[in-house]
Formats: sequence, structure tokens, C-alpha cells
Amino acid sequence: MVKRKDLEHILHEKISRDFDYFEMELLGLPAEEIIRRSFEIVDKSYILAFFEDTSELSAEQIIELLKLEDTLDACYEAWKATKSICPHKIKAVITAFADYLVFKSAEADTGGHNV
Repeated sequence: MVKRKDLEHILHEKISRDFDYFEMELLGLPAEEIIRRSFEIVDKSYILAFFEDTSELSAEQIIELLKLEDTLDACYEAWKATKSICPHKIKAVITAFADYLVFKSAEADTGGHNV
């Protein structure tokens, strides 16, 4: 059985890789496009920082976040959907997003019926 600390480490490594890919994508863009995406760059940096300590997330939340193809981008889209500009709320948004993923997974496991 995988320990929770191991899950935290795996998730942090995945988010870091997602961020590295994001940076590589940016390197190929014209300067104007990079400037246009500056808020995305800053927000994804804050999200990456959140994942340096995931002790507030449950093992179930971590597992569901690990299932995502691009966890960083999915968290960014959830953050963007809130239309919040306060970086201190990123923790609450990601936690709520992870809760949603756990709920959807449980719903899928029960065939769409609430448990």
C-alpha cells in the first residue's frame, strides 16, 4: 500500500513536471504572447507553490488529482473559473476542486447514484 507521504511526493513531482512542460511551451512563443499570458504564468506559479505542501489534502483528493492528464492546467482552469484574483484563495479553490473530483469518482463508482 502506498503511504500518504509518498502520494504527496508523487503529486508534487507531477505538478512540477506539468510546470516544466508549461515553461517549455512558453519558450517557443513570441514575446507578445508571453506577455499576454503573464497572469497565467503567475497563477500557475502560485498553484505550484501550493503543491509544495499538500498536507491539507486527503489521500483520496491526491489520488484524484494524480489521475488528471495535466493536473496543473486543470487546477488553473478551476482557479480561473472562480474569477478570483486573491492568491490566498488558491488553497481553498484547489481543495474544493479536489473534493469535486473525489465526488465525481465516487459517483462513477456507484453508477451515478449517491451513496
